Formats: sequence, structure tokens, C-alpha cells
Amino acid sequence: MEKRPVTISMLNGGRPLPERVLRVWEDWLGAAAQRSQSMIESSWKTVNQSTSNSFEGSEAMG
Repeated sequence: MEKRPVTISMLNGGRPLPERVLRVWEDWLGAAAQRSQSMIESSWKTVNQSTSNSFEGSEAMG
């Protein structure tokens, strides 16, 4: 018995989902991806600022 990856169509009892449902699904996933991307970018900026500040502080100490 082979393992098949779970596809979206399996969630609908093996029938392919209607086009508009897929579109909503893709829109939602795209929006979620963009949100997480911007969150990651803003957190990276915070990390970069805090590390550069600590580096400047340690150089001033030396």
C-alpha cells in the first residue's frame, strides 16, 4: 500500500474542488504568506538594529 500525499481534493471526498474555492484558498494562502514575510522582515530589522547597536557599544568600550 503506497502512501500518497494528501491533496486538497481529498478533503472534498476525492472530488476536485470548485474553481472559486481554489481561488479563495490561494488568495488566503497568498495573504498569509505575505503577512508572515513582512513579519519576518520587520523582526530581522529589529535584530539587525540591536546587534549593530551592541557592536558599536563594544567598540566604543575598547
